[in-house]
Amino acid sequence: MKTGSLILALVVALGAAGCATTGPQRPPPKPLTQEEIIQMAKSGALDTDIIQKIRASGTVYRLTSTEILHLHDGGVSNAIIDFMLQDYLEAVRWQEREYSRRYGEGEVDKAEADARAKIREQ
Repeated sequence: MKTGSLILALVVALGAAGCATTGPQRPPPKPLTQEEIIQMAKSGALDTDIIQKIRASGTVYRLTSTEILHLHDGGVSNAIIDFMLQDYLEAVRWQEREYSRRYGEGEVDKAEADARAKIREQ
């Protein structure tokens, strides 16, 4: 009888341990709006600082031509706009690779993968 109780206690303890979280969960970063980017550019923030904030926010922008003109007219540099456009392309390519990996729709072209790796190193 003691062995049965011990096994039951062990199963309950292990089950409870498996349900435990690994610690406090951080909320996802707040998306950075285009208006916030314009304000940073107008305030004189460096391009590298703005790009770092975009990266840290995890925001990906699917910019229309009107939005590109709005950003440019708002004082956002070409380097930042180019980063935003390139970041969107990389996100789409990543999504396509994940789809292909999961559903077997083909393989990623080696040359394309090498080109993306070089861009990330810059």
